[in-house]
Amino acid sequence: MLKRTMLSRSLLIAFSGSATLLYASPASAQQATQQLQRVEITGSRIKRIDAETANPVQVISRKEIERTGAATLNDVLQRVTGAGGTLDDRTTNGFAPGGGGLNLRGLGFNSTLVLVNGRRLPTYPFAEQVGTAQGFNDLQNIPLAAVDRVEILKDGASAIYGADAVAGVVNIILRSDYRGLEAGASVGQSSRGDGTTYGTNLVGGFGSLDTDRYNILFGINISKSDAVASSSRPWGYTEDLRGQGGRDLRSSYGFPGTITDSVTNAKFYMNGCGPTTQRGGSSIRAGYCRYDRATFGSMLPSNERAGLYSKLSIAVTSDITAYSELMLTRDKFDSLSWPAGSTDDVGIGANIIPAGSPVNPFPNDATVRTRFPDVGNRANAGTSDMSRLILGIKGTTSGWDWDGAINLNKIKINNSATNNALNSRVMCLTNPTAAAAYAAGGNPLGLGTLDQIFAANPAYATYFKNELSQCATAFAKYGYYNYQNPSLNTAGTATYLRHDSSRVGDSSLNGFDFHIGRELMPLAGGPLAVALGFEARKEKVSDVPDQQLQTGDTLSISAAQAFGSRTVSAGYAELNAPVTKELEVNAAVRYDKYSGNGDYASTSPKLGLRYQPMKSLLLRATASEAFRAPSLFETSPAQQTSFAFSIQDPTLCAVISATNPDCAIDVRRVQQGNPNLKPETSRAYTLGFVVEPNNDMSLSLDGWYIKRRNEIGAFTDQLLINLFANNPNIVVRDVAGHIVQLNQVPVQLNATQTWGIDTELSMRSDLGTMGRLTSKLGYSYVGSYKFSTLDDNGQPTVAEFNGTYNQPRWRANWDFALSRGDFEYSLGGYMVAGYDGLGTIANYGVASMHIWNAGISYKGLKNLTIGFQVSNLFDQGPRFNDETSGSSAGYNTQFGDPMGRFFKISMNYKFF
Repeated sequence: MLKRTMLSRSLLIAFSGSATLLYASPASAQQATQQLQRVEITGSRIKRIDAETANPVQVISRKEIERTGAATLNDVLQRVTGAGGTLDDRTTNGFAPGGGGLNLRGLGFNSTLVLVNGRRLPTYPFAEQVGTAQGFNDLQNIPLAAVDRVEILKDGASAIYGADAVAGVVNIILRSDYRGLEAGASVGQSSRGDGTTYGTNLVGGFGSLDTDRYNILFGINISKSDAVASSSRPWGYTEDLRGQGGRDLRSSYGFPGTITDSVTNAKFYMNGCGPTTQRGGSSIRAGYCRYDRATFGSMLPSNERAGLYSKLSIAVTSDITAYSELMLTRDKFDSLSWPAGSTDDVGIGANIIPAGSPVNPFPNDATVRTRFPDVGNRANAGTSDMSRLILGIKGTTSGWDWDGAINLNKIKINNSATNNALNSRVMCLTNPTAAAAYAAGGNPLGLGTLDQIFAANPAYATYFKNELSQCATAFAKYGYYNYQNPSLNTAGTATYLRHDSSRVGDSSLNGFDFHIGRELMPLAGGPLAVALGFEARKEKVSDVPDQQLQTGDTLSISAAQAFGSRTVSAGYAELNAPVTKELEVNAAVRYDKYSGNGDYASTSPKLGLRYQPMKSLLLRATASEAFRAPSLFETSPAQQTSFAFSIQDPTLCAVISATNPDCAIDVRRVQQGNPNLKPETSRAYTLGFVVEPNNDMSLSLDGWYIKRRNEIGAFTDQLLINLFANNPNIVVRDVAGHIVQLNQVPVQLNATQTWGIDTELSMRSDLGTMGRLTSKLGYSYVGSYKFSTLDDNGQPTVAEFNGTYNQPRWRANWDFALSRGDFEYSLGGYMVAGYDGLGTIANYGVASMHIWNAGISYKGLKNLTIGFQVSNLFDQGPRFNDETSGSSAGYNTQFGDPMGRFFKISMNYKFF
């Protein structure tokens, strides 16, 4: 049990989501004296009443979460003013389907540490490709009904929680010590009649630690949401953005498609391709029949989520409590795409129709750009399962508060990419003679032998030799593929070409932690307190796609893989010294050691000062150092495959020319980890104040500065080719000298400096007969975001990214709630500043975005609460920007609300 102490003048009513309280009236002080306990606040392991520490901590209460109308915890946190770009369901075609992470300060998803009840989560098995493969903690699957509050530490806490807490810490506090039983249900739908969601939850708690010596809590959360098609929204229905002042981003791999004579460059457009003046649909532009992929894709995927959370606490003695936590979640996701294109990603010439073929309209060999609609629209479906078990015991012995636990976590994902077309099989039915020659070790198309084409990947050459050696049998059965009219193909042709790819991800984190703390001696301002702790954990990650994905045999699909494991051990100490009644000093230091996939070790110190010259004013400052060890994804020898577009070959295109195809080429990019990476290092500083003139008003302002060195990133594609144009280990060329592949590894050549200001205003206002108004407003301003790297000529350069693509200058959010009798009325929302965009609108910029949400709840019926919410009240879609294509053409997926206006009705009934 926690020790009772006297009421401090300064406390944080974080556990009710109210404003920070520095001033207390005598009446309120007397009442709080009987209720308050010493507790741990995010950013410290020392238990205390005075919860307004030197660390700037933002608290999001359960009531605030409910008022957002959000479906997932990740959706709630993307509205935090300190958040960077989004990773969630909006990124339907990313490398990490089904996952969602938070990117504080825009410093990367792998620089924000996510905790649940103060303990780590495992890394999501699928890394998101953002320059390099970034691991992250998945927030999508944490059951929202189980969350009591979220505490966000905005200055980093490497000295307490781990060296990788560079940008900050998100601590998700789950409900505990609950007694009662309540059930809830909700249904929602967009104003356009789609995106329907259903949700149910049940929360129950029994027993009292004080009287029954036990408490058990459980929560069940089940939800389902339907997909939203890109074609259903005015901000995403087409890739042809010329009507909005942007570019035409439709694919040149169309259906109907285009056949090009390889000698004369003459074009043959298949029946059904529209005129050049036509926008959208299928029409001719720049020599090819274009294809509008947004017509077929999902803007938001469908989801089915289920989660179970339980906590059991048993009072072993009056001072010792044993506890366990269990969380089980499942997320099923499914998004729709478009048919595969005849892209010949691996460069074996599968898109070459030989002269004399009955489907070749020209006398010479010809290339074809088309799609395979008979194979079907591709889709990405998967299931993510997470399990988490905590077994612990805590108590107080001889004045020492202690807590130790075993932490067992696992995530497994089974992902299926359906209706892919295989490159090798397309070749079998397009150029069977060349396929047979390749299999025999020949060079039929002048592109090199398979051993030469896959010199960097000998296993891939073996795979393709085996596949192409079976072409004769397939061609005898199906014959030439009819590109102009697939319906005339022999029965079973589409089935032969089709392949449903599989990808399996596993991640685990198993560990043990123990910490102790106590008050040592009295000082002038209060007790000198200390905390000591130790942690050890084992991390494993495995991301394994099938052979077809690994080799690139699946057309138009990027692939990622990774594997590795490591052990991490750490020890830390923290000291809190109230030197005087006004001045408090907090110091902490942590030592982390990583072994496996690289050996790293470092010490991370932190110093915090808290000065309260008067009861209504608090001054605070922190200084800390951190390091981030390379992740398992960044050091793994496994490969990730993607594509680089519009690259200039400095060897074959020394001077830019519109008629030289080597001046704008698309290149297959293969990236793998670098075992020689060193840790990133950073320093962070905060300086601010909290002022509370009375019991109902609080204003905080904190400035922050972060400098990070030796950042793990990647050369830009163009720079890598410019520097290593003739290095065959990096720039792979065919026998004719054309670039066919670019090999990338993470490197350390970048640095970032960023600073800004966070402010938050909280108020409670008694409006008499009108009710009681609670207001909360947050604002973050980024003063600078400077990025140091090398330019395309290899020269050092410093770029100011602040106010440019993905780095808005400011963000704001607000939450108003008016309680009047049995009714509560709410109005909330968030804003993101505009920024300079990419593409043709770069000179005009992207407009700022502001989303308003409104709601009303009624609890006049016994034990029943009924709510109605409108999200995105004014139906504002993502702001126009033409830097993206596919199902998210016309807007940046990292900002904005692609759903639009959304209505939701909810009910909650308390049985007892």
